[in-house]
Amino acid sequence: MNLYKYTTVELAEQILTNLKIRFTPPAEFNDCFETSTYFEPMSHSTLETRIQEGVTKPEFSLELLDNLKKTYDDLVPEHKSEVGDFGAYVKYANDVVFKTPEFAQLTRSVVQSLPPLFTKLTNDAMRSCISQSLGFLCLGGSHPFEELMWAHYADSHRGVSLVFFENHEFFQQSGHKAEAIRKVRPVQYSKQRPTYRDVLLQNFDDDGINAELIQSLFFTKSDVWSYETEMRCIRPFSESDETVTVNGKTFHLFSFPPDALQGVAYGLRCSQEDKQRIREILNNINSEYNLKLVDMQIELHESEYELLLRPYNP
Repeated sequence: MNLYKYTTVELAEQILTNLKIRFTPPAEFNDCFETSTYFEPMSHSTLETRIQEGVTKPEFSLELLDNLKKTYDDLVPEHKSEVGDFGAYVKYANDVVFKTPEFAQLTRSVVQSLPPLFTKLTNDAMRSCISQSLGFLCLGGSHPFEELMWAHYADSHRGVSLVFFENHEFFQQSGHKAEAIRKVRPVQYSKQRPTYRDVLLQNFDDDGINAELIQSLFFTKSDVWSYETEMRCIRPFSESDETVTVNGKTFHLFSFPPDALQGVAYGLRCSQEDKQRIREILNNINSEYNLKLVDMQIELHESEYELLLRPYNP
C-alpha cells in the first residue's frame, strides 16, 4: 500500500528539494483531542485498598514497621511487659489505631482528594511532555481519492500529494526497540475516548512499552476523522536532522531516503506552472539517485462523485 502526504506546492518543493520532512508536535494538530487518552494513575478503590494494606499489613510498609519498632523500644519495661513482644505490639497498634472509625474517615478523605488532583496533573503533564519531545508524521492511507483530504490539506486541490512506499524501511523500523511507536501504522477511530484506570499498575515490557497504552495514546482518534484513513509514525525530536525556527515556530526536519518516494500526484486545480516546477525537481532526483519517480494527475470521474488518478501527460 502507498502512503500519501497532502500538502501545498510550496511545501512539496521544499520537501523534495531537501529530502527532509517535518514531524509535527501533536499540540499543533487540528484535532484538539490528540494524545488525550484519559489516564487515571490510581483509582479511588485501588488507592483505598493500598492504604489499608499499608497500615494493616506491616510487611507492605517497611517505614511504618520501623517506626513502630522505635516506639516499642522506647516503652518503659512495665508497659512492654503488659503489651508483650513486638509482634503483639504491632497487632495492638493495628487494632486500636488503624481499625478505628477515625482512621477510616481519614482514609476516605485522602482517597477523595488525592486521585482527582493527581489525575489532572498527570494528564496535563502527559500531553505537554509528548508535544515537547515527540513528532508525528501523519499520512493518508488506502487511496489518494478522498476529496476532503485534498480540500483540507492540499490547498483546496491546488496542491499535491507526495506518494511514499509504506514497506520502505524508513516507515517500518524493523527491529528497533521502539518499533511499536516508530513503525507507520493505521490510526484506529473510536466513538469513545480511551480511558485507562490504574495506569501505575499496568504491565510494561523491558523497554517500558505497553502495547495497549501505545495504541490508545498515539494511534486512536475520534471517529469524526475516520475519512482520513490515517497512517502515522513517530520520532523523538532529538533525532531530527535539522531544526528551523520561523516566526517563533520550531520545525523539526527528518531526512528520508529518496527511494522511499514513489512520486507525486497533482491536485485537480494544480497549475501548469506548479506542475512543471515539481516535475523538474523529480527529474533531478531521478538523475542524481538513478530512480524512476513518477508524476500523476487527479481527475474527475465523468459521471460519479469520484476522483481518479491518471499518469500525468503535460
